[in-house]
Amino acid sequence: MPEPRDAASAPHGPVDRADAFARYVALLEHQLAALDADDLSAFHRLADQRDALAARLDADRGRATTTDPEHLELLLRRAVELDARVRERLSLLRERITAEMRALDRQKAMAASYLRGPTAGRRIDRRY
Repeated sequence: MPEPRDAASAPHGPVDRADAFARYVALLEHQLAALDADDLSAFHRLADQRDALAARLDADRGRATTTDPEHLELLLRRAVELDARVRERLSLLRERITAEMRALDRQKAMAASYLRGPTAGRRIDRRY
């Protein structure tokens, strides 16, 4: 899937809301793909583009044009759906990272207790 053009490269003047929301939907789709690929760098870059596009849409709210309100509504619904999926994936990622950090903390505590045990200060016996 080709990456959507940057919001900053969009033409100046009144914004066609359908075109802008189509770009917004494409950014969300690419963010999901970046999460699937564990590419957090791309995810953050796309988030910055998404924020810039959202700011542009907000700034042009009174001057924006819409050629097809029904198409715009479909795009808005798709954007809301994709945004919910992005949030869900981020929540799952946060849970996974939290579990992995807890496991690392347990391993660190076990290693520290081993070093404080009866063999502390002596060589570690690596024979089995």
